Amino acid sequence: MSRRAKVANDLHLQVYKNTNSRRVLGETHYMKTPPQTGVQAPQNSKVIFKVGGQGTNRILESLKWICQISRASVDGGNTCELMDFPACYIFEFIEFKQNGTVLERYNAETAKTLLEISSNEDEWDLVKIELGAAPLAERRTKLQSSQKLILNFSRFVDFMFSHGGAFPINRLQDEEFTIEIKLVNNFSSIIKTSGGNLTPFTIEDNYMLCEYVKIADSISGHLQNQKIIPLQHYEPTQTTRTLKSGASFHRITLSEFIDKKVVFFMFYIISKADDSDNRNKNNYIRLNSFELLSSGKELHNTNFKIEDDVYRLALLNDYNPPNKKHLISQNLYIVSYSHDLGTDMDYSKHSVLSGIPHGLREFKEQDVSLEITFDENLATDHTLYVQIFEYSPMFIKGKEIYP
Repeated sequence: MSRRAKVANDLHLQVYKNTNSRRVLGETHYMKTPPQTGVQAPQNSKVIFKVGGQGTNRILESLKWICQISRASVDGGNTCELMDFPACYIFEFIEFKQNGTVLERYNAETAKTLLEISSNEDEWDLVKIELGAAPLAERRTKLQSSQKLILNFSRFVDFMFSHGGAFPINRLQDEEFTIEIKLVNNFSSIIKTSGGNLTPFTIEDNYMLCEYVKIADSISGHLQNQKIIPLQHYEPTQTTRTLKSGASFHRITLSEFIDKKVVFFMFYIISKADDSDNRNKNNYIRLNSFELLSSGKELHNTNFKIEDDVYRLALLNDYNPPNKKHLISQNLYIVSYSHDLGTDMDYSKHSVLSGIPHGLREFKEQDVSLEITFDENLATDHTLYVQIFEYSPMFIKGKEIYP
């Protein structure tokens, strides 16, 4: 290696270290990775991808699932409507695995709401397009031809993109990890029709777009010599409960909080009718107030019952999620134990959830309940969705990822 090449090689490593692994001086290269299960995928099937390294001098910068929904035909000229945010709702869950071990699992609802709160204002406009959000009339028009959708894993799969925003896949070398996407088993959950039957559901032009970045030998050696590479990770847990009609006050026991190190949680309520209708999936219900309690003790970082207007005008601003301008008009409620949730969700770090959180709460209580009050009695049954994000870091040791 010439002296000039050595200086450049050392400079690359210095920049990499000085920016906490967030800046890599190297060229990018995109690769299409086809699914193991074939290009077309019918409903109620799994789309499986194998993503591997590209040698010791390339790391994984981003990962996007790109697919095309096939045209749906209906009998007798009936209208049909595509669900809003179809890129999220064409799957039931996504699993990331290595050697059969599930490293991370996201269902459709958690992926969608996390993207909704963590995208900044400019990003949210782009994310909505990627996910296929559009006014109802436009979604009807799009069904007349195929529609391309993008689900950008770099926006929410944190364990892969927390290490400087790029995943050191070169440490795994020939070891691949697997992405399994379980498609919905009910076509009506994606398309609403006024009558008639739909043709079999297919996805066309289906592939993973992998962006690799070439790194200098000095950075490659640095990564290879590290005994352990930490991967920050926020483990999502979702649970649902039914809120019965006829009452304005509801107390819901939530054992899912117990023994978790919670950075934040969010919840929303939707009528049973809207929950099953693809046009109204985002019609969240406004609350009067709420509390998270254990034996009368507040667990939601205040010493008072949180009223809706106080939440919107004071707490939401202090929590500072990136998309707060959008959220102030939504009935999607967040409680953050981090004193800087905006930094924890900073897109400039390339990952939605990246780095050690700026606060968390370890739940040791054994009787956790959420108390919700509405302005009036519920006329019909409703569904409560609760999504909990626990700090649960991972690490790379040798050629393996350890949860």
